[in-house]
Amino acid sequence: MKVPARIRKFAGPAILALIVCIPAKVWANQGELTLFKENFYDRDQFGGPNVTCGGIFHADIGQNVPDLRRNFNYYHCDGEFSLTLEGPSGTTLTLYDQFEFGKNGGYLTIRKTDDRMIWVYEFEDFPSDQWACYEEDKNSGAFEVYYHHAPLFKSNISSIEWSPLGVEPARHADGE
Repeated sequence: MKVPARIRKFAGPAILALIVCIPAKVWANQGELTLFKENFYDRDQFGGPNVTCGGIFHADIGQNVPDLRRNFNYYHCDGEFSLTLEGPSGTTLTLYDQFEFGKNGGYLTIRKTDDRMIWVYEFEDFPSDQWACYEEDKNSGAFEVYYHHAPLFKSNISSIEWSPLGVEPARHADGE
């Protein structure tokens, strides 16, 4: 079967573009945050969890989210957040309970210390106003956290801010 000349003319550059662009996109996204919002206390008529209002939100590394209400359809649902974080060691982000990275409320800074995915499901169990280190276990990789307490923090995450790899988060650079 003979391929027409005009197809051959465009096939080479098109294949080259696929070879170059697709791997670049795959390599560029080297991790993500997944936030889960679940209502653990609402029960349906049979005593099981009510799953009608809860959701999952994804943010790629570096994708700051100043107002989660605009990006997450289930923001206003009752419930508590948990998360998984994938990415290389040093991946760091801060979750705020105020919009636009509000500095007057609660916040939780998480820094991965290995390459395994981490899973955080109980935000308010961390000690307040100090760095704490957690070793890897069968469910999660190793990480460090800095938590500044606020009432109902685990239900009110409102913005997400990433720190560049290898850069200490500005809020904690002075050891506060």
